[in-house]
Amino acid sequence: VTSCSVCPDPLRHLLVTTSWDSTVKLWDYRAQALVSTYKEHTDSVMACAFQPSQGQFFVTVGVDAHIVLHVAKEQSQALVPVNKTT
Repeated sequence: VTSCSVCPDPLRHLLVTTSWDSTVKLWDYRAQALVSTYKEHTDSVMACAFQPSQGQFFVTVGVDAHIVLHVAKEQSQALVPVNKTT
C-alpha cells in the first residue's frame, strides 16, 4: 500500500488504498470488505484523495503520470477514462 484516504462522510464507511501493483481498491472498513478494484493506471499508484465535502469522488495519481477521477461506489469505473495507448 502506497497511500490511503478515508471518506469524509461519516455515513459512508469507505477507505481507498493505492498500490505498487497499479491497482486502486475501495474498502468498506466497517464490514472489513473489498468493495471495488480499479485498474485504470498502468504503473504504480502513489497517492489518493477523497472529495473534501461528501466523498462521492476520489482522485488517484500514479507513476504513469495519469490523474484519474473515480466515483466511489460499487463496480464503478473511472469517471475520466485513461487512454492506455500513450
